[in-house]
Amino acid sequence: ILRNLERLDHLIADILDISRIESGRLKFSFEKVQLKEIIDNTVESMRLFSSEKNISITTSIGALPVIETDSYRISQVLTNLLNNAIKFSPDHGNVLVEAKLEGGHAVISVKDNGIGITPENVAHLFVPFFQVEKTLYRKYGGTGLGLSICKGIIEAQGGKIWVESTIGRGSTVYFTIPLEKVWEVK
Repeated sequence: ILRNLERLDHLIADILDISRIESGRLKFSFEKVQLKEIIDNTVESMRLFSSEKNISITTSIGALPVIETDSYRISQVLTNLLNNAIKFSPDHGNVLVEAKLEGGHAVISVKDNGIGITPENVAHLFVPFFQVEKTLYRKYGGTGLGLSICKGIIEAQGGKIWVESTIGRGSTVYFTIPLEKVWEVK
């Protein structure tokens, strides 16, 4: 019962976030943060989940400046991407989180060695409620809202998000965060 209540709570929160994103009312709380700290804390919080499948999560984080962003929302994006990477990776798999500076942005990626996604399906991943080959992937659960929420959060702050994937070899999700604060969230 508790597990089902938690699932319903997450579903309601996701639906509310999608609604706020679509109406341009998603709230942000900007503060000066160390991006490396957000990444490290989020990875650490996901280790318990990854240990259930004996999946190792490693990081490769370059020098990152202090930036003004919403640490909760960035952690929400990373948690979602790590959750997907773990969910779609085989037992004893590997997930790599990388972060670097590139042209006025921090570029963060989450790479897995999971089942991968066809190019046709990659184009639809950020559409609310879209799930790749629903019958095959239903065993993994989920609502198809997570990547839509990630896209809304990242794009509202002036960043971009995209996926590169190869069937049978895994996927990498990239997103960017501007180093300069976006004063007016889109």
